[in-house]
Amino acid sequence: MMISSVSQSNTVESQTEATEKKNVLGKDDFLKLLILQLRTQNPLNPMNDRDFGAQLAQFSTLEATQNMEKTMENLFLLQAGSLVGKTVELRDGTSGTVDRVILGGSTLAVEVNGAEYQFSEVVKVG
Repeated sequence: MMISSVSQSNTVESQTEATEKKNVLGKDDFLKLLILQLRTQNPLNPMNDRDFGAQLAQFSTLEATQNMEKTMENLFLLQAGSLVGKTVELRDGTSGTVDRVILGGSTLAVEVNGAEYQFSEVVKVG
């Protein structure tokens, strides 16, 4: 019975993550909207060149932000990976050696003394 409840909670979490992903617009969505706007504009009153330039700048900003997010995720993973075998102190006062680093979806965790903690809980190394 406990296995059933665990799989149900995992299903709920998966559905929540899928819904959250659907609610986020990416650069492909932005381009589709821009192309649709260009196709359906009034030929007698076309889009102002300044407005078009502003939208292209927004697209560039979106793309740069997404690239920076990926880079930050990689840096966090490298930083967390370098903690394996080192002694750390956690926010709750626990200290111990990091046994492994766990990357699960968008969360990063460390295992200390057999227990799993969020990477953000690490306050001191060494």
